[in-house]
Amino acid sequence: LLIQFFLILIHTVTTMSINNIYKELQLIDEFHSDFHPTVESESRKTELIEILENTIYENKILIQV
Repeated sequence: LLIQFFLILIHTVTTMSINNIYKELQLIDEFHSDFHPTVESESRKTELIEILENTIYENKILIQV
């Protein structure tokens, strides 16, 4: 039961984090559609995508365990 609780907790936190990343990516895309992308905005977008990819990869490993 304790392991199941922690897996649910990890999943919930991961889902919240992923949602926040998607929201920020959406804001960056809106910024890029209205203005010229800046080096900083492109860098942040790349950083968020990498975090998202790593989080999804780590979550798949957690589910398999």
